[in-house]
Amino acid sequence: MKQNFWQSKIRYVCELDLWQESLLIVIYFIFKDLLPISLAVSIIFLLLHNHKKWIIALVFIILLNIPANIKAPHTKNGTIIDIKANYYIVQLIDQKVLLYTDEILRYDQYIKMEGSYEKIDANINTYGFDFKNFNDRQGIYYQIAASDISVLKNNLTLRSIFYEANDASYVRKFVFNINSDDDIISSFINSGYCFSCFLYLFLAICKLFIKPKRLEMVEIVFLLFFGIFYHFNFITCRLLLNFMLKKIKASNKQKAAWLGIFSLLFFPHAIFSLKFLLPYGINLIYGLCYDKDWLIFFNIFLQSMLFARINIFLLFGYKWFSRILGICFFLCIIDYFVDMSMAIALINKGIGIMDLFVINQSGKSLVILFLYLVLQSLRYKKALIYTVTIIWLMINGWLFPFASVSFINVGQGDAILIKDHFNKANYLIDTAKESQFSALDTFLKAKGVKTIDILFITHYDNDHCGNIENLKTKYHIENVVDYHFDQINHNFTFYELNDHFLEKNENSLVIYTMINGRSFLFMGDATTSNEKNIIENYPALKADYIKLGHHGSKTSTSLNFLYQIQPKLAIISSGNFAYYQHPHPQVITLLDELHIPYLITNDDGDIEIYFTLLGEIIITSSQKISFVFNPNIFNHDIIRTR
Repeated sequence: MKQNFWQSKIRYVCELDLWQESLLIVIYFIFKDLLPISLAVSIIFLLLHNHKKWIIALVFIILLNIPANIKAPHTKNGTIIDIKANYYIVQLIDQKVLLYTDEILRYDQYIKMEGSYEKIDANINTYGFDFKNFNDRQGIYYQIAASDISVLKNNLTLRSIFYEANDASYVRKFVFNINSDDDIISSFINSGYCFSCFLYLFLAICKLFIKPKRLEMVEIVFLLFFGIFYHFNFITCRLLLNFMLKKIKASNKQKAAWLGIFSLLFFPHAIFSLKFLLPYGINLIYGLCYDKDWLIFFNIFLQSMLFARINIFLLFGYKWFSRILGICFFLCIIDYFVDMSMAIALINKGIGIMDLFVINQSGKSLVILFLYLVLQSLRYKKALIYTVTIIWLMINGWLFPFASVSFINVGQGDAILIKDHFNKANYLIDTAKESQFSALDTFLKAKGVKTIDILFITHYDNDHCGNIENLKTKYHIENVVDYHFDQINHNFTFYELNDHFLEKNENSLVIYTMINGRSFLFMGDATTSNEKNIIENYPALKADYIKLGHHGSKTSTSLNFLYQIQPKLAIISSGNFAYYQHPHPQVITLLDELHIPYLITNDDGDIEIYFTLLGEIIITSSQKISFVFNPNIFNHDIIRTR
């Protein structure tokens, strides 16, 4: 009787209709850095004031705002709980840290580290991966580059034994999710989907031979075994929760509700990842009685938001992809006994082909989502034809209407992308240093760039030209301009205002152009001497937007120069101030005294200026947004006297 009493109570709790509360707190948690708690409480009260269970959502929001412990760790002893491609995650007594070392370690070793802890650096990008934010969500705030490591104890666990016994790269990729690639397919693999795909594939096969009751026993044994293997990580716990909810015949809405609540309580960092968002969205969509078309909408939106690009194959062939991942996981387990390297290598190549179905640009993805919604809501008989046509237009950038200028956050260096409307032309000013190619490449892909019509190299310092060869291998470059010129006419007209000098910085190209009636001046690393010559040669020169010279160094940006050109906005492309001392306080003081607003890539991330019929929209990665009305959009003349 007592057992039946508790079973009935558990069933009663699990059957509560909490999907609205769950959805609200999940949305709040995703956007909580943007929303003050007072606003969240107000929204909940307005939406659920007639709902008896609104207090649940309120309690969760209060719990989610408990301050985290971000003090530096006091101990150097810890256990390796996870292994990534370039680092280890070590569990200390009260928090986790990142460990960087050249030594080869394995799971569950208890180690002692020598070295000092440092905070994880922020890298603010609109489209790139925010490594600091990613770790903050997991409660990881510090890293250590260990000078020496001592293994105090080798803890024997299932995963440590299997990890040590098979060091094949494909086993570590599909079983342990250790993969350095950053494409969408790899993100699915890194999220641990291989195991869940294997489980569903295995159960589907067993269903043909085993009765339902025994199949349940097989499923729970498998889940518990792999729960122990993976130390009950999010994926295995999610599948165990799903098994329990399936056992009591919970609806899809109830599954979504309890997945949200369970994740927020025990794995809050997972809320931002594919491994939570995809199953949560699927359960919610089917729970609200929407059809497969809505699942495609959600998939487009999810890929667009997480990766700034979408994989068409995953929209329509996800079932086949999940089966392939399941097979790969199964073959990796079999590989422990029999060599399966040839079969896995063949399948792995097939997975690589899926990258050919990628559309790179978040803006395009959102427009695809909107147009796909319209087509499906109208229920055209030829909706597929229209959809394929739209996707083809988006791949070529023909439906993206705005010209733009983007100052890419590449640390201490310059990389500026100028795009004409409808992707008619792309111009890149400088390429940043080699270590920043990932940030540059990610941004160019997100903007749908395939061809660079003109690559301007202002001068041959590494932080301005370091990625010329890298760009040539991945993009088609029509023309490289690394010399002084008078005028280049393309979709836009570019003027070069500097004279020839022997010193590198003084010899920088200084490029002037007009876009949508607005004037832009890109100063490279030009010095105050160059600025003096420029205002003497061009006494009528004005610039609405200026990229300050030499990353805001005091060797550039003089009072007389700024006073003459009267910029509406100054952009400074610079790296970590503590290391480079850029921008110099003297330059910032000068801008403040002249009441010239400014943005700095190190603080604001990528800075994008979009040109509309009425003016410019300025958006930064740090979530600053502004609209500037342009009364001169019909006056494109340049006054240039010499």
